[in-house]
Amino acid sequence: NSILCKSTAPNQTTVKFLQSKSKASAMLAQAKTKKEYKKSWLKCSTQWILDQKTRNLQRLQSK
Repeated sequence: NSILCKSTAPNQTTVKFLQSKSKASAMLAQAKTKKEYKKSWLKCSTQWILDQKTRNLQRLQSK
C-alpha cells in the first residue's frame, strides 16, 4: 500500500518526545547502581510530567 510507505516529517510533539526519550536514556545509562538509576528515573519522569503540564497550560492560555 503506497499510503503506508509515505514518510512524513514528525510534528513538534513527536520531536520533543524523542528528544526527551533520548535524554532520559542517556541519563539512565550513566547510572552505576540501582539507587542511581531510580534517582535518575524519578528526575526524568518528574521533568516530563512538568513539561506536559506546562504545554497543556500554554495551549489553554492560547485559546
